[in-house]
Amino acid sequence: MPKKILNDISIILILKFQKIYDDPRFKRWASQLRFGKRITWASKVRYG
Repeated sequence: MPKKILNDISIILILKFQKIYDDPRFKRWASQLRFGKRITWASKVRYG
């Protein structure tokens, strides 16, 4: 696949993700996910 087409596809995907990311429900979900990951990582370090 030519690089140009790949670039266009990735730009479209990024724009789509930005639209999704601006959705407040997604923002809440993403922050919960990040927070949850941080907790599991911390407990792994502590009790690992």
